[in-house]
Amino acid sequence: MKNLFNQHLPFSPATFPINYSWVILLVGIIGVIMSIPGQTMGVSVFTDSLLTALSLERLELSNAYLIGTLLSATLLPKVGRLYDKYGGRILAMLAAGLMTITLLLIASCEGIVQAISPFFASGKILPFVVITLLFFMLRFSGQGVLTMVSRTMLMKWFIENRGFANGLSGVAVAFGFSIAPGIFNGMIEEIGWQLTLQRLGLVAFGFVFFAYLFFRDTPESSNCEPDGGKILFPSEHKKTSLPDQAATVSQARKTFTFWTFNLTIALMGLYYTAITFHIADIFEKANMSRSVAFTIFVPSAFISLFCNFFGSWISDYIQLKYLLFAELIGILISAFAVMYLATYPICYYLLIVGNGIVTGLNGVLASVSWPRFFGLGHLGAITGYAMSWNVGGSALGPALFSFFERQSGTYEWACWIVIGIVLVLMMMGRMVREN
Repeated sequence: MKNLFNQHLPFSPATFPINYSWVILLVGIIGVIMSIPGQTMGVSVFTDSLLTALSLERLELSNAYLIGTLLSATLLPKVGRLYDKYGGRILAMLAAGLMTITLLLIASCEGIVQAISPFFASGKILPFVVITLLFFMLRFSGQGVLTMVSRTMLMKWFIENRGFANGLSGVAVAFGFSIAPGIFNGMIEEIGWQLTLQRLGLVAFGFVFFAYLFFRDTPESSNCEPDGGKILFPSEHKKTSLPDQAATVSQARKTFTFWTFNLTIALMGLYYTAITFHIADIFEKANMSRSVAFTIFVPSAFISLFCNFFGSWISDYIQLKYLLFAELIGILISAFAVMYLATYPICYYLLIVGNGIVTGLNGVLASVSWPRFFGLGHLGAITGYAMSWNVGGSALGPALFSFFERQSGTYEWACWIVIGIVLVLMMMGRMVREN
C-alpha cells in the first residue's frame, strides 16, 4: 500500500514540464469545485425533489440537514489528524469514493425507503433517518473532507506566494460555485433529478483516479520547490515566513489568536448560511418578491471575487487582523441591511456589498491564517479542527434564525445577537499580536 501511494507514482512531479506547485494550484481548485454536490448551494437545488420523493415537510428536511451537518463537523478534527499522518492524496480519493456512493444512494433514496419500510413502523421517521444519514455522508465527504484536503494541500505547496495562489484559487472556485446551481437545475429539467445525481456520482468516481494521478502531499516529498520555484512580487515587507516551530492542534487551541480567528470564521458560516437559507422569507417580510431576493447573489459574487483576490494578495504584506476587521465590518453591514431592508431602499445595495465582503474575505482567512500563525507541521489537524467549527456554525445558523423568527415574527433579534458577537470579536481582534 505504501508503494502504491509513493509520491513518484505514476510519475515524478520533479520531472513535470513546469514546476509542480502550479499543477497543485489547478488540481486543488478542481478538488474544491468537486465538493459542490456536498455544499449548501449544491444540495439546495435538489430540495424540492427530495421533499416530494420522501413525503417530508420542509422543516423536517431542514432538521435532517442540520443533524447530518453537525455529525459531519464532529469527525473533521479526526480527519485533520489523518491528513497529517497519511497525506491528502489518499484522503481525497476516499472522500471522492464516499461521495460517489452517497450521490447514487440519494438518487435511489425513495426506493431504499420503500424497500426497508416493511421492517419498520410506518410514518415519516424512516425517510427522515435515511436522508439524515445520507446528508451526513454527503456533507462529510464533500463540504468537509474534500474541501479541507484540497485547500490544505495548496497551502503546503505555497509559502512566499501563498496569498497570490489563494487569490487565484478563490476566483476560480467562486466562479465554479456561482454557475454550478444553474447547471444542476438545467440538468434536472432536462433529465430529472435522479439521473442528474447519478451522473454527478460518475464524475465523482472519475475524480478518484484524478486525485491519484495528480494530488501530491508536499513539495519536499516530491523533490520539488514550493512557490512555483520562485518568489513573485519580491519584497522585504512580506509577512509570509513560517513560525520557527510548527504548533500542534492542542498548542494552537491554547492561543488567543486561534480563537479570535476561528470564532470569526465560524460566525461567518453561521450568519451567511442563515441568511442564504432564509433569503426569500427575509425579502418577503420586507414586501419584496422572491425573484428580487435572488438578484443579490450575482452582484455580490463580483464583489466577493474582488475581495478574495485582493485580500489574498495583500495578506502577504499586512497583519491578518486587518482582514479580520474588514470581514467583521462586512457582517455588520449585512446584518443592519437585513434588519432595515423594508425601511431604507439603500439596504438592498448594502446587503449586496456586505455579503460580498464577507464571502470574499472569509475564504482568505480560512486558508492563510493557520499556516501563517502555526506552521505546516500539523496543518491538517489544525485546519480540520477549525473547519469543524465552521461547519457546525453553518449547521446551526438556519435553525437559530428560524427560532427567533418563530418567536418574534422577524429576524431582528437574531441579527442583534450576531452584531453583539461581532463587537466582541472586534475587541478580541485589537488584542491579537502578530509578528
